[in-house]
Amino acid sequence: MAGTIVSDTIQNGAGASTSTTNVISGCAKAWIVHNGTSVLSSYNVSSITNPSSGRYLISFTTAMPTANYVTQISGADNSSYVGTLDNNTFTPTASQVQVAYINTSIVATNVDRGSVTIFSN
Repeated sequence: MAGTIVSDTIQNGAGASTSTTNVISGCAKAWIVHNGTSVLSSYNVSSITNPSSGRYLISFTTAMPTANYVTQISGADNSSYVGTLDNNTFTPTASQVQVAYINTSIVATNVDRGSVTIFSN
């Protein structure tokens, strides 16, 4: 049976409650775990490509309301990496984001395993 639930608050078994707005706005709107261009697991991600070394273009199945979203990025292999939005070569849109993984030599480098999480209203 399909239907709609309408509520202003959600309450747990202990009686603590929160606004439904907190629940909706506080959930990840997209995420991906990848090893290069292979998707290991994802939600609301239609594809990932590798346009250049260390850079990954992620397309969303359902676009974000705007390009003003929060992105959390991490990457790992045998070295230390910092994940960052790749604003130098790509401007985020509501339907795509490009991230870069930077190694300790401050060079964009492909990773063995990366993850990206998107939060948006």
